[in-house]
Amino acid sequence: MNNAESLSLEDENWDYLIILDACRYDYFAKTHGDYLVGHLSKRVSLGSSTPAWFLANFAKYHSDVIYVSGNPHINGKVPVKGIDARKNFSKIVNVWDFGWDNVLGTVPPEAINHAAIETAEAFPNKRLIIHYVQPHSPYLSKDFRGHGFPEPDIADIAQDRVLVGYKATQSGLLNTLDYRLVKTLKYLKILRTSYKFREVLGLPPASPLEATLRKFGTDGLRRAYEENLRIVMQQASRLCRQFLSTNPARRIVITSDHGELLGEKGRFGHPSRSNEPALRVVPWFQVTDTVERTQSADE
Repeated sequence: MNNAESLSLEDENWDYLIILDACRYDYFAKTHGDYLVGHLSKRVSLGSSTPAWFLANFAKYHSDVIYVSGNPHINGKVPVKGIDARKNFSKIVNVWDFGWDNVLGTVPPEAINHAAIETAEAFPNKRLIIHYVQPHSPYLSKDFRGHGFPEPDIADIAQDRVLVGYKATQSGLLNTLDYRLVKTLKYLKILRTSYKFREVLGLPPASPLEATLRKFGTDGLRRAYEENLRIVMQQASRLCRQFLSTNPARRIVITSDHGELLGEKGRFGHPSRSNEPALRVVPWFQVTDTVERTQSADE
């Protein structure tokens, strides 16, 4: 796929592995030079959604790895969608639980940075996986900010209702009818996407991405996505700068679990079991420095 190697994280060489959730290769290639210095290559993710990616990558127990997670799918409390991260890592830091911002409706990247730095200092001999939520929606830019997700509840997570509570504005019956009808129409290949269907029927958007799409259109959604990527890249750069200053010998890699459809063939989001290049081709960036550090050295 686009001359990219398949990506198996258990076989790769890294000390700090930074995951940008739903980060496309093309958008990363366009923006990373403003924040980071290093070597970029293409890889093919083993999944087009977080659960599929995780289950395809992590089969073993890694006693030397701590997972710093902003994504409730990967947590140290309960299994969800077949994922029980407690069986794979020595510790999971549940930033999604204590670092959630109810105004933004997500975990801001600053909360991930704080947890990652604390974890690295407390466990200097461990490798870390650091999972930011962004550039996944909701979009943090003030120009595109809308409703985010509700704060995750452990009961919802246990029942695989992670990050779908956005639909709580609908009645339970309407939720059920919407879901079943859309699923049936998709199965019959009458409907390629549920977004237009819900809008035509006057149903509320089912996600922050859909709300942004309705308000700003496809071009606006793409701008919101890129700004969300830049916001998280700025924070990832700051985290890398901290790591490089304290332990420059450790290998830092930035990658993604999957990409994001932003209107290609009229589709949006990141459905499971898809081979769309926009979903499966992800960055593999080996960090050597940050732009801010380089600029400071030149002054």
